[in-house]
Amino acid sequence: MMIAVAAAPVGPILTGEWGGFQARLRLTESGGSLELDCASVSIDSTVRPDAEGKFIAKGRFQAFAPGPDRSGDTAPVFTKAVFDGQIEGKNLRLRMHLAGNKTPQDFALMRDRKAKIIRCF
Repeated sequence: MMIAVAAAPVGPILTGEWGGFQARLRLTESGGSLELDCASVSIDSTVRPDAEGKFIAKGRFQAFAPGPDRSGDTAPVFTKAVFDGQIEGKNLRLRMHLAGNKTPQDFALMRDRKAKIIRCF
């Protein structure tokens, strides 16, 4: 009988900053954040790539709407998110899967690249 086993993380925890088209990723030893034009995303677990540079992490997505953010209008709405990606040298490919959304969003990011974020406010 054969049993499939997923590759276990073997590399160090991934930390640093990556930028891409309207996206900025910051990873720390405890998780991270992904800044987008009209959303904020938290990565709630450490990112530790396997031997091939691949990783999976979980987090939360919060969309923003244009206009002022008035205190007390509505409670923030968070959507569960799962991330899979791969690090190759300075390049990081990140795919974000949102709960209830069949189409993932892909990001091509480069370490230490500056990203221009244009807030939708």
